[in-house]
Amino acid sequence: MTERLSSTEVIDVLCRLGPRPALIDVRSELEFAKAAVPGFVNLPILFQAERHEVGIAYKHEGQKAAIDRGTELVLPDQGRRIELWRQEIARAPVAEAIVTCWRGGLRSEIACTWLRAAGQQVYQVEGGYKGLRHVLLEVTSCPPPLVVITGLTGSGKTQLLQSLGGGAIDLEKAARHRGSAFGGWINHSQPAQATFENTVGLEMIRQNRQFDALMCEDESRMIGAVSLPDSFFAMMSKAPRVIIDEPLAVRTERIFRDYLEYPAHQGITAEQIRQKAVEALDAVTRRLSSDAAMIRTIMLEAFAKGLNYCDHEPWLAAILTRYYDRGYHYAARHTKDLPVLFQGDLASCTDWCKDYVKNHRIS
Repeated sequence: MTERLSSTEVIDVLCRLGPRPALIDVRSELEFAKAAVPGFVNLPILFQAERHEVGIAYKHEGQKAAIDRGTELVLPDQGRRIELWRQEIARAPVAEAIVTCWRGGLRSEIACTWLRAAGQQVYQVEGGYKGLRHVLLEVTSCPPPLVVITGLTGSGKTQLLQSLGGGAIDLEKAARHRGSAFGGWINHSQPAQATFENTVGLEMIRQNRQFDALMCEDESRMIGAVSLPDSFFAMMSKAPRVIIDEPLAVRTERIFRDYLEYPAHQGITAEQIRQKAVEALDAVTRRLSSDAAMIRTIMLEAFAKGLNYCDHEPWLAAILTRYYDRGYHYAARHTKDLPVLFQGDLASCTDWCKDYVKNHRIS
């Protein structure tokens, strides 16, 4: 490798299954929080307050004054910052680093110079984060052929995707959101919109190197606070379907396991789960209309008895039939003319999908 890597070469490293070097983003913590490429670790050369001062110097006095001010700010802490980078390199399977900043300019260049002086092998990203972002946006704007896994809430769509072992994009995982009002207490802090888009783009590249068609779960445009890229959502909206049909009793039990039993096993208390369930119910009360009061009553009665499935089954079944199922059937009117490639229970749909991705693996 040369001492500078193109965006495409860096994407190749990110998609590598084997050992790879340290990936260091030296932008400020605020820049990184707003937009990041998965795999990179944020170790700033200038923190946000310092970057702000440098920006003021640049605006009023020019580039040289900005560089001088940046040097003045960083110099007292230069050794510690270099050491943090070196520690990250030492942790990497390959004792090298790929370093980026916003445009692949002065910040990453200086960081690479310092690290080379410290005896490290490092590579600067040409075009920086913006170059990587451009490549990833191009991918999401031209997605491969898609097949959408759909079905009523609780039918096991996510479970099916996770069982495939490839040939699929887990959008909820990329969004760090279960896509459900009643899954809120097991959601993690969601990424920034740009970071989400970058994650989807990178995963598409990884999967497309092995498969010439991909599967994904049926999603609305918004997954929590992030939205699907327009071109990707447009492709999803026209894609053929695989429909999972599971009986209400099976779906209710799966929702109980995912949204009540699983959080409890993760250390979330029954009281915390109860509070989150009430909050979720309050969020959809308007759509439940007169059913909301009844569901709240049987929900609270169930939580008062503990976390036994037989106690919670009535309100969970009511939520499914009177909220989620109604929403699904309403949305399905807009996709009723799309081709259905397969329809059946979770087990038979899983078998069909595994055969599909096997047949679309690039040899």
